[in-house]
Amino acid sequence: MKKFTFDITKEKSPHILSAVIGADSFFYGLYDRNFTLYKCDYFEQFSFSLAEYESLANELSAFQDVKQVISFSTKPYLHVPLGEGNITKFYPSFDDKQVNIEKLTAQEISVLFGLKEKHVSFVKEVFNAPSVHHISTVFHNEIFPSSKDQVVGYFEDERLHLLVSDMDKLKYYNQFECRDKTDHLYFIAMVYNLLGYDMNEVPLAICGRIEQSSELHDLLYGYVRNIKFLNSRHQKIADLRLRKSAHLYHDLYSTAICG
Repeated sequence: MKKFTFDITKEKSPHILSAVIGADSFFYGLYDRNFTLYKCDYFEQFSFSLAEYESLANELSAFQDVKQVISFSTKPYLHVPLGEGNITKFYPSFDDKQVNIEKLTAQEISVLFGLKEKHVSFVKEVFNAPSVHHISTVFHNEIFPSSKDQVVGYFEDERLHLLVSDMDKLKYYNQFECRDKTDHLYFIAMVYNLLGYDMNEVPLAICGRIEQSSELHDLLYGYVRNIKFLNSRHQKIADLRLRKSAHLYHDLYSTAICG
């Protein structure tokens, strides 16, 4: 993966601080009022240690008064019918975690997700009363309503998120551990088959840590007829060299506009 972090501070002032937190990663960016991303930094191996708390708290201290939005791409999570309440007591994976509950836009679906103590402490120490969401919520809300059926693939370093938008509603969401590029293909094909989609007909919209010049993209293109990079026309990239790679920051943008 080519370097995709950058910092352009000239004549820029922050309006939104957006961050995506994974199990062992941290990605944040700063947007101005026109949704131009002019600074972002990615920490691929992040242990949420005290030293890292202090370093980031110092780095982000200048942005405590701007709107702050966070999304977590971690497990566990549940999507349940609205009104069903907090049913996480039936799932042991939630036992030692703080449970957050939110509603999808215009859907009768609640998203329940659990945060480890290290994640909760990290947010308290580094951020100032941020809005907190799950990654499935921010991706759903960003593409809602969809103009057509599509499968959305968000690629993290070794994790693949697959979200299926069936016109105006969420039809499917899950995430998978992928150690090899063939794992990505397997899970994508599995979801197409599960939903009865034709890989020659229903498009795959992709974003995150994947590039068109990669072996992974070439492999997927050999099986899925219509692959497109998920880029919002509203997001702008301040670094001219990276504007054609706006999909690398789609998770930051989707998080920034959530809520």
